[in-house]
Amino acid sequence: MLSLFFTTIVFTLLSAVVFILPLSFGVKGAVFIALLLIGLSVMVWASTNIRSGVYLKTINSNPRHINEVAITFDDGPDGDQTPRILDLLEKYDAKATFFVIGRKAKENLPVLNRMVQKGHIIGNHSYGHSNWFPFKTVQTIRREILETRAIIEQVIKKPNSYFRPPFGILNPNIARALANLDFLTVGWTIRSLDTQNEEAKIVFNRIIKKMKGGDIILLHDTSKNILGILEKLLVYLSDNEIKAVTIDELMKD
Repeated sequence: MLSLFFTTIVFTLLSAVVFILPLSFGVKGAVFIALLLIGLSVMVWASTNIRSGVYLKTINSNPRHINEVAITFDDGPDGDQTPRILDLLEKYDAKATFFVIGRKAKENLPVLNRMVQKGHIIGNHSYGHSNWFPFKTVQTIRREILETRAIIEQVIKKPNSYFRPPFGILNPNIARALANLDFLTVGWTIRSLDTQNEEAKIVFNRIIKKMKGGDIILLHDTSKNILGILEKLLVYLSDNEIKAVTIDELMKD
C-alpha cells in the first residue's frame, strides 16, 4: 500500500515536470528536476519494497518447496487473539512464524512459551513498532532490536535469528543497525492486507489468487478478522495438500 501511494505521488510530480515545468524553468531545468524526482522515486521504492534487495538482502520465498508455504504473523502477541491463532494452527497441524513486538512479548511471555512448545518460530519485529522507527538513529534502532532479541532468547533458549522490519521498510540506517548481528531479514511474497478490516472471504481470496508453493504469507495477529481468514486458509491448504511450515523449514535447503 505504501509503495502504491508513493508511486502515485511520484507519477503525478513527473507529469507536472513534463507538462508544466519547461514553461517556467526551460528544458534543462525541467530535465534536472525530472532526474531528481526519478532518483527520489527509486529511493522510495527501494525502502518500501522489502523484496528490492537494495539496502539489505531479504528472504521472501523458496520456489523449490512447491508443496509448502510459510504463514507469518506480525505485530503480536495479542493476549486474546494469538492463543486462538495457536489453537487453529494446532487443529490443522500447521506451523507458523511469529514476528513479535518486544513490548508486547514482554507482557505475554506465556504465549511465547506456547509458541515454542508447539513448534513455531519466533522472530524479531522491533521493540515498540513506532511509526517513526525507520527514521530513528542507527543506535536507537539497534537498541530496540537487541532489547527484543533478549526477550525472545529468554524464551527460545537459542539465538534469535530472524528479523522483519516494521512496515516492511528498509533503509541505510536499518541496514547499518543490523550489521554484524547475524539476522536473516524476512520479507514476503503474499501481502494479505488483512489490517484493512475487510471480510475474511475477501482477504482469503486475495491470498489464494496469487499464492504458489514456496511463498511467504504476511498476516497479523491483531487483524479484526484474522481467525476467519486463517481458518479459511488452513482448510484450503489442507484440501490442496499444501503444508504450512516455519521459515526454518521453508528455507532449509
